[in-house]
Parts: sequence; structure tokens; C-alpha cells
Amino acid sequence: MKCKICNIEESDPNRFCKSEERDLMESDGLCFSCAFWENHARDFEEGKDKGKVFIVKGNRYFDGGEVDKRTARGFLGYGGADWKIRMLESGEITETNNLWHQGDIPEHFRGRMPDNAEFIH
Repeated sequence: MKCKICNIEESDPNRFCKSEERDLMESDGLCFSCAFWENHARDFEEGKDKGKVFIVKGNRYFDGGEVDKRTARGFLGYGGADWKIRMLESGEITETNNLWHQGDIPEHFRGRMPDNAEFIH
């Protein structure tokens, strides 16, 4: 089947485990990539994860929360590098050492997830 959004990718939902993305693939006729971004676009529009999701230059980032690097075990976003992020509208600054890059937002979703932040030094 062809995706109803990008009209390029063919996808069989049965290839994927049960998830929100698979549900969108089945109900809306989307490929996995468009289902992934549709899910994030809806969350962004509804204000879910407000203060935790940053769109910078068309890329989506998620703050997993500041972690004590001296005692943390396991994975941290960007290997625990320190980041400062300013919200464009409010000027509020977030500092984190657990930032996760979730990808370059496809052009056909950028209108629904416009830049809301910038990295500062």
C-alpha cells in the first residue's frame, strides 16, 4: 500500500509490533515514518511533553531529564553532554545533560511542528 501522506513508501503494518505507530498505519493508511511523525505532531499540537520537546532548525529533541553523571549508569542522550536551550516564545532556559535527538522533521510535518527553541552557549 502507498502512504496517504508521503505517497512514496509502501508499508505493511504486520511487519511492526503493536504500537501507536502501527495503529496509525492501520487506521490512517500511513507508512511507519509518517505514522511516527504524525504521532509526534499530534502530541506537539496538544501540548503533551511541553517543556520537554524542543524543535530547533527543523529537528526534534526530547529532554530525558537532568541526571547525576557521577552516579548514572546506562545511556544518556548525547552521552551526557551539557546543553542549554532557550524557548523562543518565553525565553525560558532549560539545562540538561540527557538530550535525545529524535530526527529531522520531514517537510510535510514542519508546519505542524515549527521551531520553538534554540541552543545557546
